[in-house]
Amino acid sequence: MDMFPISKEFFIDQIQGIDDDKYVHLFGLHRPISVCYHVAKGRLFKKVLQLDDTFEESVTRVYNSGASCITHMGFDRWGLDESYSTKLIEKYEGDDLLLLPNHVPRKGDNKRLRRDKWNPNHSKSQFTSYIDCHCLRPYNRHKEEIDRVVEILTEDDG
Repeated sequence: MDMFPISKEFFIDQIQGIDDDKYVHLFGLHRPISVCYHVAKGRLFKKVLQLDDTFEESVTRVYNSGASCITHMGFDRWGLDESYSTKLIEKYEGDDLLLLPNHVPRKGDNKRLRRDKWNPNHSKSQFTSYIDCHCLRPYNRHKEEIDRVVEILTEDDG
């Protein structure tokens, strides 16, 4: 697990009035387009991102696409998914694509619970001030801490 949403206002409320037949990206003006903020029905994902019929075919296509990427933390082709999807979205000509101009959480922002500033001891109100959570990794090593954050966020308020 790498990321999970926290803010209902950000992930649900802001798109409440948007037609279900739209492919929406919540940070659409940022480049490369982050993979964790795409919102669409499956058929629109398939159409906009030109997905194949199987996951394996789609991964092979992306892997062999020649889209720009880097080596990071020992991983070859880091960011390939974002580079590839950005390229497809930028050339997409349909009127069913909506790129929202929101601000991307970056280092120094208080909009993301970041793994390098991890504090699983916040109150629920402190956690809900974040948009999303960039989890400690790997999950199995940090399961107790991550699960505690999820437990606090899903507590019944009353």
